[in-house]
Order: sequence, then C-alpha cells, then structure tokens
Amino acid sequence: MKQLRNTVIRAGLEALYFSGAHILLRPIFAGVGAIFMLHHVGPRRNDAFQPNRHLGIEPGFLRAMLAHLRHLDIDIVTIDEVHQRLSQRRFARRFACFTFDDGYRDNRDFALPVMREFDAPLAV
Repeated sequence: MKQLRNTVIRAGLEALYFSGAHILLRPIFAGVGAIFMLHHVGPRRNDAFQPNRHLGIEPGFLRAMLAHLRHLDIDIVTIDEVHQRLSQRRFARRFACFTFDDGYRDNRDFALPVMREFDAPLAV
C-alpha cells in the first residue's frame, strides 16, 4: 500500500513538473522564504569511518546555491530579519537564511569564505 501511495504522489508531482504547472502555481505555493540548516562544509573526504557524511556539503555546492539564489533575486538575510519579516508579515520579497548548526572548524575554514564571497549573512 505504501508503494502505491508513493507511486501516486510521484506521478502527481511529475505531472506538475513536466506540464509546467509548477511555474503557474509558484505564486500560490512557493512560500515566502527558506531557512537552510547546514552542518558541515568542506572538501570530500575518503575516510572509511564517516557516520555523518550525509550532513556535509562541499564548498562548491554552497557557492552554486548562493549564486543560484542571487540569480533568482532572493534576499539572503539574517535570522533576525527572518523573524522580523514573519512577525510583521512583510512578504513582498522572498528570502533565504543560512544556519550552520554544528559550529565545527570546517564551517569557519570553508563555509565562511564562501559566504563572505557572496556578502551573505549566516548564523552559527
């Protein structure tokens, strides 16, 4: 039963995408912003033991994500600005906010330079 449900949901989402309806529905369902909760940013490692490998991204991916957001003219804001926009219901422009939730040195050494490159605020 679970497989059937997943197949139906996937078929519906693919129909929206391939028909282009997702573009028409974006103003209604896109939301006002997003908070990206990241953990580790650093180059890929080949260590045998990496239990949290799935929580990491490479600096190039972060750079591409920030470039994409800038290209879409989405505001990259602080977590305080997110709170203000939501509590004051200021939804004229879409926003993105970045948090780095584990505070490891890799965020300082790899994420911070990329964020500075794009003049993008972050919270640790």
